[in-house]
Amino acid sequence: MPNFKIVPSSQYKNNSEKNDVVNNIISYILRPSKIPHNITGGIGVSLTSASDVIKQFKQVKKSFRKTRGIPLQHFIVSFSEGEEKLYSLRQFQSIGYQIAEYFNGEYQIIFALHEDSKHLHLHFAVNTVNFRTGKKMVWNETSFYSLKNFIETYTLTTYF
Repeated sequence: MPNFKIVPSSQYKNNSEKNDVVNNIISYILRPSKIPHNITGGIGVSLTSASDVIKQFKQVKKSFRKTRGIPLQHFIVSFSEGEEKLYSLRQFQSIGYQIAEYFNGEYQIIFALHEDSKHLHLHFAVNTVNFRTGKKMVWNETSFYSLKNFIETYTLTTYF
């Protein structure tokens, strides 16, 4: 079963330009050295480059005047060696899109399969501003467990 981990949002409070969380996290997720096979994807964004994705996330926030607070949610789905051997890299991309669709196409989301460590893992970044309504994402314990359950149920029934 995949391991699901949220990177704590308390690390991402962004009320100043000197600590540009959107830039730092998206640049990290899309760092070429981590994604040699370029297994990436996104919803609500054009994945031309990390800098373009950063601009797109920030534009939605600026358009709705929602530039304060937690700018994005960052989570990781990692796979065991046994799970890794069952599927091709492109199938992991499909898993990434299925998880991204959990957000119903209402939030910008990107993901990338990192191949630079012992186990393959998907990093996700979700803009906390709904690009259709401008409402901020409500993220709490219930949200966490709902997403965790979706990931575990989806990947177990569909892929593993």
